[in-house]
Amino acid sequence: MSESNNNAVEISALTIHQPYAGMIFVPHTARKAIENRTWKVPQERLPMPMAVHASAMRMAGDGAKGLCARLAELLGLNPSVMEAVIDVHQAVLGIVTVTAVEVFSDVHAGDIWATGPYCWRLERPELLLGGPWRCRGRQGLWRLELPVEKVPPVYRHLLEKGR
Repeated sequence: MSESNNNAVEISALTIHQPYAGMIFVPHTARKAIENRTWKVPQERLPMPMAVHASAMRMAGDGAKGLCARLAELLGLNPSVMEAVIDVHQAVLGIVTVTAVEVFSDVHAGDIWATGPYCWRLERPELLLGGPWRCRGRQGLWRLELPVEKVPPVYRHLLEKGR
């Protein structure tokens, strides 16, 4: 993450379909801590702060809410805990740190979120201050200018440290 002007920071971003983007920020030990991709981030970029953008695409019918209801039952959660973050589309929800990119293996077999072929480990999920920030997403890893006032304190500190 670097400062691009006085009012914004530049950060890598990844667009993810709902409800998966929102599940990264569910306050529970079973939150989505793995993002599956067919490609990996260069090792020298890790650990990497990354903005999580919820795509504009919606699941057909009641797909997202139905999936969340099933996940809530499986994980022993109240479905309303998830609804606040899964109903948001075409917006940045928060920031995480990608700490590792691993090839899917037997080590990941017990994790309901891991399917590979590359498993990105996501740590320190923090929702944006003041709620989601609406913007268009892109495919792949892309650069985003995010207003400084939206950046959670733990990530703002990293930004200042990197100057």
